[in-house]
Amino acid sequence: MQDKPLISVCMLCYNHEKYVAQSIQSVLDQTYENWELIITDNASTDSSRQIIEDYVLKDKRIKFYPLEFNSYPSGGINNSVLHSSGEYIAVLSADDYFMPDKLEKQIQFMIANKLEICFTWIKAVNDSGVELITHWTSPIFNRNFDEQLDLLKVFITQGNTLNAVTPIISRKLHSEVGLYDNRLLQTQDFDLWLKIINKYPITVLKEKLTCYRVRDDGSNLSINVNKNGQVRLITEAIWFIQHVCELDARIISQAIDKPCDNKSKYKILFNYYLEKHNKAYATAVLLAIYNKLGADFSFPSTLYQDFFEMYSNFDMFDHFGLHGATIQLFIATPEQPEFNSEHYLSQVVGIGNQYIYSLHKYSEITRLRLDPINQPAKVKLLSAYIKLDDDESYPLELVWHNADLNVDVYDFKHDDPQMVFNIPVDIQARLVSVEFEVDITPYNKWEVLGLLSQIRNELSYLQSELSNTQSELSNTQSELSNTQSELSNTQAN
Repeated sequence: MQDKPLISVCMLCYNHEKYVAQSIQSVLDQTYENWELIITDNASTDSSRQIIEDYVLKDKRIKFYPLEFNSYPSGGINNSVLHSSGEYIAVLSADDYFMPDKLEKQIQFMIANKLEICFTWIKAVNDSGVELITHWTSPIFNRNFDEQLDLLKVFITQGNTLNAVTPIISRKLHSEVGLYDNRLLQTQDFDLWLKIINKYPITVLKEKLTCYRVRDDGSNLSINVNKNGQVRLITEAIWFIQHVCELDARIISQAIDKPCDNKSKYKILFNYYLEKHNKAYATAVLLAIYNKLGADFSFPSTLYQDFFEMYSNFDMFDHFGLHGATIQLFIATPEQPEFNSEHYLSQVVGIGNQYIYSLHKYSEITRLRLDPINQPAKVKLLSAYIKLDDDESYPLELVWHNADLNVDVYDFKHDDPQMVFNIPVDIQARLVSVEFEVDITPYNKWEVLGLLSQIRNELSYLQSELSNTQSELSNTQSELSNTQSELSNTQAN
């Protein structure tokens, strides 16, 4: 192996005129010199292409492939990879950038440890390149994984925790597992990591060598927090989580702390995800079994029996489950005191219980309202706190809710749960982020129908009581009329 192998930096650009110059310059400024920069532009409509073409004239190591159509993220980055020739491939989005020693440190680490893939920690920065020290992306992407099992546990139980623009991947590895799936729009990176980790160890270099731009306009695709982003994430999970089923049963057992073997792991995983109210992941397990069984299989088949039992009792389209649910945070400020002023759909960390929101763009916040789900559900508030500008954590006090409270469980029997928190005056200007941890148990269809049936019975009873009362009132009025008539006759005599 060469001491300084060629690294192909594969960049994707789409309407990044504000950032692409800094991104390209960060590659030019690398202390490691044996690189090529392959840029694909996904039919930008701004001045991105002109900026890139100016840089192409400055350095022959930059190769530019402008597309006349938008091939979306996977197609665009795959185009750069297919035009590259390096022994190793680094990925870069045109709104992010590298630290000057990124390539040198990372490739040295990989060569020394004989690695085929390696990630780094990130430095979250804003539009101006200023580090957002306490931004919520940092604890997600800058974790310690001392053992491979630690990373696998997170993959299986929580989801992606590796940043898409930090890895260097060997061409050998790509040739074995393939490129990014063109059919995925938002999770193509995690889909690839799941395919890789089943064959090769994944390592994270614990240094902030990649600058990850948190766009002021909130348009980062990978951390998209609007409704469309959440819908995409749920939908694509049905495909990428199938790769989890390919992992060895011993790994799955350790990750979810439930014993299983390679025959029972599907059923164990399916039930685990249902316990976590994650119907998208459970659906993915069913599809994995469906694909594994194929059209031809022989009896007796334990896997088929499990499959039949699982899907016969599972309604993946049941809208009373968490599939399709939205979690929202509403902001109130002195200028806009009403909660309908602005809101965020959640960025979910973990499976359905931990929600972190960045608040750094607000100068003051007076109140927060968390809508933990848009369905009838029982909610347990495990923790609620904000982080201040000095990294101090401050617990939040729930001051109002519209649930029935049973000990520490908030029972929302309607589809508009609300929980309001006040912010003390002395810290309103120091908020950086807020984190909620809640345990959500949605009413399933039958519970809701049972509740509706109970309500109907109660209404029927009340109507019956009302009818009896009206009858008694009528009798009373009749008796009163008779009494008045008798009284009139007596007075006349």
